[in-house]
Amino acid sequence: MANDTDYNLLAPSRSNHFNTCFYCGCIAATHDYAPPLQYLEFYLATREASEFLQVPACNA
Repeated sequence: MANDTDYNLLAPSRSNHFNTCFYCGCIAATHDYAPPLQYLEFYLATREASEFLQVPACNA
């Protein structure tokens, strides 16, 4: 199964975006994975193009 080392952390380029949710702009409390963790094995097996990003997200 995948772990955090398979994904690169998405880093904001502007200071006002630090610790904010990628989706809604609220305060980020956790991370989400793009593509989702459940599809990681598929992407690795088929060599589909993907950046494997870990994005900041809120709990909503």
